[in-house]
Amino acid sequence: MVRKNDSDKVSVSRERILRAVASSSAIETGERTENIEKRLKHC
Repeated sequence: MVRKNDSDKVSVSRERILRAVASSSAIETGERTENIEKRLKHC
Protein backbone atom coordinates (compact mmCIF):
# COMPACT_ATOMS: atom_id res chain seq x y z
CA MET A 1 0.00 0.00 0.00
CA VAL A 2 1.55 3.28 -1.08
CA ARG A 3 0.57 6.56 0.52
CA LYS A 4 0.90 9.76 -1.46
CA ASN A 5 1.43 11.93 1.61
CA ASP A 6 2.51 11.17 5.15
CA SER A 7 -0.76 12.72 6.33
CA ASP A 8 -2.93 10.31 4.27
CA LYS A 9 -4.82 7.94 6.53
CA VAL A 10 -4.73 4.21 5.95
CA SER A 11 -7.88 2.22 6.60
CA VAL A 12 -7.36 -1.28 8.00
CA SER A 13 -10.26 -3.69 8.34
CA ARG A 14 -11.04 -5.53 11.56
CA GLU A 15 -10.48 -8.81 9.68
CA ARG A 16 -6.89 -7.83 8.81
CA ILE A 17 -6.16 -6.80 12.38
CA LEU A 18 -7.55 -10.10 13.71
CA ARG A 19 -5.46 -12.04 11.19
CA ALA A 20 -2.29 -10.18 12.23
CA VAL A 21 -2.94 -10.75 15.93
CA ALA A 22 -3.77 -14.42 15.36
CA SER A 23 -0.65 -14.95 13.25
CA SER A 24 1.59 -13.32 15.82
CA SER A 25 0.02 -15.33 18.64
CA ALA A 26 0.32 -18.55 16.65
CA ILE A 27 4.04 -17.98 16.17
CA GLU A 28 4.52 -17.41 19.89
CA THR A 29 2.31 -20.25 21.14
CA GLY A 30 2.58 -22.86 18.38
CA GLU A 31 -1.21 -22.98 18.13
CA ARG A 32 -2.98 -22.94 14.75
CA THR A 33 -3.82 -19.49 13.41
CA GLU A 34 -7.34 -20.61 12.48
CA ASN A 35 -8.13 -21.60 16.08
CA ILE A 36 -6.94 -18.28 17.45
CA GLU A 37 -8.89 -16.35 14.79
CA LYS A 38 -12.10 -18.19 15.71
CA ARG A 39 -11.66 -17.26 19.38
CA LEU A 40 -10.93 -13.63 18.53
CA LYS A 41 -13.98 -13.35 16.28
CA HIS A 42 -16.25 -14.50 19.11
CA CYS A 43 -15.07 -11.75 21.50
